[in-house]
Amino acid sequence: VRTNGNQEYVGRCAVIDDTLEQASGIAVSNFIYASYVIRARLKNEIALPHFLQAHLASSAGRKALLERCKTSAGQFNINIESLASVPIPIPDRHTQQQFVDKLLSLRQHKVNALKHHHQLSDLFASLQFEAFAENDVSR
Repeated sequence: VRTNGNQEYVGRCAVIDDTLEQASGIAVSNFIYASYVIRARLKNEIALPHFLQAHLASSAGRKALLERCKTSAGQFNINIESLASVPIPIPDRHTQQQFVDKLLSLRQHKVNALKHHHQLSDLFASLQFEAFAENDVSR
């Protein structure tokens, strides 16, 4: 995110890859990006997108982004030059891939846990309804 009224949103990023294409049915090459977004294409042989995203979301990455953020008319901004000056640790490709594999696995576990949480919440609400409906003295 290039520009936002909330400083915490500036510099947030997402990885746009084939998984979005599969989920949406729309080719990634047909995606349209808003003017408040910076589109960056990485050289995967240097930095993996999910690795970079995780770094920029980390406390060190956020701090570096916010230090380069400027404000004008109530809007916080970061430009391409400032973004390019953010220090990025670049371990070897194997280490990055191991990190990304673990990261994506954890994210999938989180999605599954949230799905199960919602199912359990629905089940509990149903159980409450049944329990209190049986004991409803107004019937």
